[in-house]
Amino acid sequence: MYLLAARQCSPREASVVSLAQLRTFQAVVEHRSMTRAARALGIAVSSVSTQVRTLTDDLGFTLLRRTDDGGYDATDAGRAVLKSCVIVLREVERMQSAGTAPAPRTPRSRRTPTHQRARHSTAA
Repeated sequence: MYLLAARQCSPREASVVSLAQLRTFQAVVEHRSMTRAARALGIAVSSVSTQVRTLTDDLGFTLLRRTDDGGYDATDAGRAVLKSCVIVLREVERMQSAGTAPAPRTPRSRRTPTHQRARHSTAA
């Protein structure tokens, strides 16, 4: 087996991971082939290779390993990333189909501490 190596990058060098990179990585793992992933995504094999290499470099660890039969398997780290990919892509798809962004978190109501409430209450 051969490993697709990744170079370590500092936090300053890290760039934003794109949805295209996540979709491409997911397709390579699913199809176990960059050629079949490219076909499924409708893009060039060189684009698949570039997207996966960039994602690997940005994350700073090896995601895929080459198998003896010429295919690709996810490394342990790659499987962990794949789980996150599935969640992120599913959520993006949900937002797109709903036509909305996720609802903002509602701030907790601010309660006046008990010792201050007594001061502000009116005496009868």
